[in-house]
This record gives sequence, C-alpha cells and structure tokens, in this order.
Amino acid sequence: MISNQQTINSFGRIAATFQVCDFVSLDEILSYLKKDARLNSILLSLLLEQGTESPIGNGNFSTYQNIYGDIEGVALIGDKFFFNSISESALECFAEIACSLKTKTFALCEKSYSEQFYKILNQNRKDYVIHCEEILMVFDSEIEQSKPSFEFIIAEQSHLESIVKANSEIMLSERGYDPLVTNADSFIQSCRKLIDQNRCLVLFKDNEIACKIDLSMSNSLVTYIEGFYVNPKFRRQGIGFSSMLSLISKFKKASKFIALLVDSKNKNAFSLYEKCGFQEVNRFSVSTIYPNELAS
Repeated sequence: MISNQQTINSFGRIAATFQVCDFVSLDEILSYLKKDARLNSILLSLLLEQGTESPIGNGNFSTYQNIYGDIEGVALIGDKFFFNSISESALECFAEIACSLKTKTFALCEKSYSEQFYKILNQNRKDYVIHCEEILMVFDSEIEQSKPSFEFIIAEQSHLESIVKANSEIMLSERGYDPLVTNADSFIQSCRKLIDQNRCLVLFKDNEIACKIDLSMSNSLVTYIEGFYVNPKFRRQGIGFSSMLSLISKFKKASKFIALLVDSKNKNAFSLYEKCGFQEVNRFSVSTIYPNELAS
C-alpha cells in the first residue's frame, strides 16, 4: 500500500531552463492522472502498484508544473521512460530530461507529441531507434460480455521453455529482433522472474500450452496485461477470442479498467481485442534512446 504522504519531484521553467522547483504529493498526481484514467492507465497502474519510486525500469516519477503550480505532465523516468503531457512546455521538459539520461532507455511517447519529442532529441544529437507504433486499448469493466469458457492457471518453472519461446516470438514480431540471439541469458532470466512472481498465466489444451499472457500490474483501478500469445498450432480455432474473454472475466471484477498495448501493424490482434470489447484510447511511438557514449 502506498502512502499519500509520498512526494514527487516537480520541474518547472526557471530562467528559460528546466529545474527542480517544488514537490507534489501523491494525492495531487493521482488527481491529475484520474482526470482521464483510461488515457493514463499505464502510468496509473505503475504508480498505484509501486508508489513514486518504481522498481519498473529502476525509475522515479516526476511532474512538470506551470508558473501557477498546476501539473501539466507526469513521467516515469529511468530505464523505462513513460510520460503524459498536456502542454508543449511539459513535453519539452521531459524530452530534455531524456537527453540527459546516462543509460539506454525504452521510451513510450504519445503519437501526437512524437514529432516534437524526436525533434528535440535530434537537436541534442541524441541517438534513438523508433521500433513501432502501439495502440493503447482499454476494456471498461462495466461492459457486459459472454460467459468465459477457459480457465487459466499460474505458470510454473516447468513451463519456462514454452514461455521463453512464446515471448521471443512476440519480440521478433514486434521489435524486429530475436532476444534469444541478442541477449539470451538475460531474456531467459526475465521470463523466469515472471514465473517466480506469479505474473505469467497459461492455458493448456491437449497437454500443451495453447495460450499465455503476462500480468504486468493489477489493482482496483487498472489491470495492465501484456504478452498475449496463442500457440500457432491452435490459431484460427477461436482460442484467442475465448481466452481473452476468460481473462476479461477474471480481472474485470477486481479492476475498473483492463488495459493493453497492441502493435498498430498487427491488424488481427487489434480486431480480436476490439471484438472482445476493448476500445482504442491512444497511440504511442515506441523507441529506444541511447546514451551518447553508446551512439552507433
């Protein structure tokens, strides 16, 4: 349980530059994000699950305030860089912070702001690679849907090989590289950690994994899921649709929203989620930002 007494670094424009100028309480940032909970479901799920100092990406939350003290943007800054902004000043502030990071960073930027964001990176001669455009889709738990037909179970370490194979196929499809080639040990360890933390769910059919999904975050407001995978052997049999309905049924009583990201090029997955009741909320540009010393 996170404390409402926690405070978050806040940046503002001082003397034409961005400096730490104040702190805001957790209640203030929650109030800002909840103004559009669907749009901000990723940041909300991270904040509610982990607090202001998030182990996700070894990062911390920060805000941007205007001269009146009003919040105009929120960011998780670390190995993963997720942010929301409602003003160009907030975007510019977060982009300049991204330029100063000393580690490789996985960045998620709203599509509507991406052109300006990357322009600032270019001006600072910051190296980055854009991977894809992803669509944030959200299911409102109040939507009625049919009775589920499948039961998922928590994955065990005996399922590791199948889960590694599934997640590597997802990475190859969405990011264009095979993690079992580029960094096998680290990738396998991350899959093992998912299982250890009971965050990987699997569905069996004919004594093998037919479907799997990773549970990133789950709280009273948002359940955020990723890594949805259907074994090619069982595709085009309605397994994906029935599996997703089962997962929705499992989590909709616990959370107001269920959220996920889908690659904009993956038309089949988008159609599946839409058929299950998910709605498109926003689009993001996904990229990796490199520290200058790693410039290629």
